[in-house]
Amino acid sequence: MLKRLNLSQNLLIFALMPLGLNAEVVKLDEIVVKAKPNNFNTISRQKIENSPTLNGSMSELLKSNPNVRFSNTSTTSQNLGDINPSDISINGALTYQNNFMINGFNVNNDLNPGGKRFGTGQNTTHVKEPDIGSISQGIMIDSDLIGSIEVLDSDVSARYGNFMGGVVNAKTRDPKREFSGKFSLTHSSNNWVSYHVEDEEKFKNSTSPNAQPKFKKSIARASLEGFVTENFGIIGSYTQAYSTIPIKYDPKYFSDAHANQTRKMHRKNENFFLAGVWYVGQHVIRPTLIYTPSSATYHTEFMKDSIYDYKNDGLIGSVKVESALNSVLLEQNFGYSKMQSSRIGSKNYQAAWHPSAVKNWASDGVAQEGTFASVEQTQENYEYSFDTTFDEILALNLSHTFSFGGDISQKSGTLIYKDSIIGDGSASELHGACQNGDPLCINDGWEHPYDDDTIGNGQYFDQATRYKGKTKKNITSYGIYAQDKVKFKNLTARFGLRMDKDTFFNNTNIAPRLSLTYDIFDDETSLLGFGANRYYGRNSFSYALDEGKEWLKTELVRKDQLSPWEIKKDDYKANYRFSNLKTPYTDELSFRYFQELDFLSFELKYIMRKDKDGIMTTWRSVENLDPSTDPKYTANHRILTNNGRGEADVVSFALRNNEPFYFIGVNHNFELIFDYTKIKRNYNSYKDTTQDKKRGDKVVLDGKLTHKNDIAREDFNVPYSLRFNTYSSLKTKLGLVRINNFFKFNAGYNGIRYAGLDKTYWIDRYETKHFGSNFIWDMRLGLDILGRKTDAYFINLDILNVLNRKVNVGSNFDYDTENSSSIYAPGRQLWVEIGARF
Repeated sequence: MLKRLNLSQNLLIFALMPLGLNAEVVKLDEIVVKAKPNNFNTISRQKIENSPTLNGSMSELLKSNPNVRFSNTSTTSQNLGDINPSDISINGALTYQNNFMINGFNVNNDLNPGGKRFGTGQNTTHVKEPDIGSISQGIMIDSDLIGSIEVLDSDVSARYGNFMGGVVNAKTRDPKREFSGKFSLTHSSNNWVSYHVEDEEKFKNSTSPNAQPKFKKSIARASLEGFVTENFGIIGSYTQAYSTIPIKYDPKYFSDAHANQTRKMHRKNENFFLAGVWYVGQHVIRPTLIYTPSSATYHTEFMKDSIYDYKNDGLIGSVKVESALNSVLLEQNFGYSKMQSSRIGSKNYQAAWHPSAVKNWASDGVAQEGTFASVEQTQENYEYSFDTTFDEILALNLSHTFSFGGDISQKSGTLIYKDSIIGDGSASELHGACQNGDPLCINDGWEHPYDDDTIGNGQYFDQATRYKGKTKKNITSYGIYAQDKVKFKNLTARFGLRMDKDTFFNNTNIAPRLSLTYDIFDDETSLLGFGANRYYGRNSFSYALDEGKEWLKTELVRKDQLSPWEIKKDDYKANYRFSNLKTPYTDELSFRYFQELDFLSFELKYIMRKDKDGIMTTWRSVENLDPSTDPKYTANHRILTNNGRGEADVVSFALRNNEPFYFIGVNHNFELIFDYTKIKRNYNSYKDTTQDKKRGDKVVLDGKLTHKNDIAREDFNVPYSLRFNTYSSLKTKLGLVRINNFFKFNAGYNGIRYAGLDKTYWIDRYETKHFGSNFIWDMRLGLDILGRKTDAYFINLDILNVLNRKVNVGSNFDYDTENSSSIYAPGRQLWVEIGARF
């Protein structure tokens, strides 16, 4: 048992440490913490090591949680070269309404998680004024660095806030006592994949960065760890995931000179990781530094020199301090983070030229080149949080365990347009010479074919749009909570209250939390649970930054190529305005039954959620507001509203063995998981713009006029699934053989697919499409070849979709042919990892 120090003794130790003076250090015995059988929310290190994954991301490890759903199209046969973490929905909530944490420190990227993102089929390279989305999981930490993951999907303590889905808290590994290390290399490529596509010839000759017939992907890992003193250990690691993707030039836009050339795209994610653990008296100090630069190159199919570098960098530095004080356990987190979601173009201009002797690559009558505006978005966060848990006290036959805590953060979101200029309209005939350094003027000998009065010697633009400037939003937020865990005989009640406030909407949000558990036999083997809780959601910087960037563009004109650019008009009006709103929230009712048998445990849960005050976009007229008289804004500009509503009913069942069982000399563990989810929502993102605040815009479905909110969802719409996990290990003379099987059955459903513009009503048209049920089997085979003492060589073979099933997961609309085509999940894919431990 740990010896507790009084407060003055603890303060003395902290005062002496910076001076390097000796203070009493109590050597701690090694403690092994074993998860209770009734904890179905924790993913252990053993499970992480044995799970087959595509890119080694944290979100991939959540696939065995029954309350977590993955985007249908996060990984398809068309985007296997990408290295993005998958979008997840917890209990039917929007993907950006989860709270991701590393060691209790917030790592959400709130810049614009509802915007369009690269690597999701939402091509943002074609967009003149981009809406660059951010990945909600702001730090893409490698799964090899994670010790365990806790997923809080329901009945969540008042300690946690800022979510409407759930909390995902990854705890990084502590260093091992002995000096040790690990090196490994993982590889896959298009040669190790069986593709399922609708048009094989078109896919083979793809010119789109979102359809990748060829790729090579590797993941390299190296780590060293150990204790440098009796009480201080350190772990350092470097991981790089790298993918190369060659894409052909499109013959529709480029001449024969480019027919056999390719543009080499890349995807690159890196992890620089340094963490320590320091036992100082009754304190445990865990400093962590993580830097995760991430870049991906994309291009615009119909433009030359149109390479974009998409950056999603993340940096966090945090210190967690756990202190065993008198009658109280104090946990503190100090941290700083900086995240980026940017699109940087290879050029600072874009132009569509007339074909000429110099601009000679066009095959469609227009020679386009350059990149649209470069956008740099950054988020910085300074955060402090503390949590105190008091020792149990007895009063009036009741057992009380009090806890309280709070957090405060200072966040800033910044959007910067790098100075860039875009030629508008059609290029004019040039007479004379260009000014030096003018990207919108070229002496290429072009003459206007229908102008015989003058002789031209090139072309230039006399109209343009310039993007330049910066907009910023600062937010100070804080939260406090208190809760009491009360036990009377077999009944345990947890009463909690959380209050959050920030300077974004200036709302004070009070969230009551209640959890009741009845221990039928008073031995924690049979538990009945009930919960009634409210959770307030997250806010996005995009709400405010979208208005700020309206003022960062300037429309320009000039008389000729030698004249200076002038502002086209002084009366520019913004078409979007930010205003204060209520904070979205969800009310939850949950029911739970847990049963532990001799060798099995199972849990049955029902969760009912009702979302209110969801944020979506509409027009002033839809809200019956008078036309704006503010000269800075258009009369009927877009605004945000709290018209979003949603409901979710989730039933889940999980069963697993408590201890490994042996059969024919093999050690086995297993999990059986079932989930049923029914979701109804009148919006899918705060970016959704509607003309009808209750039922959404009108659309045509199967030839009939209806409202968009009355048709099926386009994603996260599998009604129920069944998952079965097995983990087996066998010691042989050669080494330890490990086998993991993951089986998943998804039920079929009637979904929709986009079918273009309806020519009668001139609105979006959809078609009903049945997506059949499917069965997927993933496998990992591992072999650890033991050397001397603790040294070992290892090899892992991941076989994804072992049976090579063809699974339709979505559709893609071709605007050239006005036809929809099916998108399929990857066929059989192989990954090989080889490495060594010492």
